[in-house]
Amino acid sequence: MISLEMGVALTIVFYLVIATSYVVKLRSDVTHLKELFSNFNNNHENFSEAFSRLRDDFIRLETKIEMLLKLQKENNS
Repeated sequence: MISLEMGVALTIVFYLVIATSYVVKLRSDVTHLKELFSNFNNNHENFSEAFSRLRDDFIRLETKIEMLLKLQKENNS
């Protein structure tokens, strides 16, 4: 049987693992956006396609950040 302290410790560890993986994914998305922006500045020929992909990536990143903030808000409540 797991004690209360052990249950709390496991819950905290699992939360930290999930939060860390989410932050790592956000960081990779930001890195990807930087690469796209750099490619966008270097290649003006594919303006509409690059702009469309960049816009989609910004929307995806914004959604993930909103979800993270909502998750933090719910945890603080």
